[in-house]
Amino acid sequence: MDRTLVTQVYQNLIGNALKFNDQDIAQIHLTAQVENGETVLGVKDGGICIKEDYAQQIFAPFKRLHGRGEYEGSGIGLSICRKAVECHGGKI
Repeated sequence: MDRTLVTQVYQNLIGNALKFNDQDIAQIHLTAQVENGETVLGVKDGGICIKEDYAQQIFAPFKRLHGRGEYEGSGIGLSICRKAVECHGGKI
């Protein structure tokens, strides 16, 4: 396991959970469990949500669902997460 990549995944996901939160207090839940012999790591938040129609395309490089004026960022964070997870034989 490449700890640097896993750290980067969590930094991006937690950063997005904070950035795309419309509540006064952000709630972020991290989980880790073993299912059918595989480790499943999770990040759950109470953010603005992603419509099911966009659930896969947001992992493409530079794909943004909001204009640059609405939220900061380059649009590559989730694509980095996807590549890092896939490098470990996983899926996101």
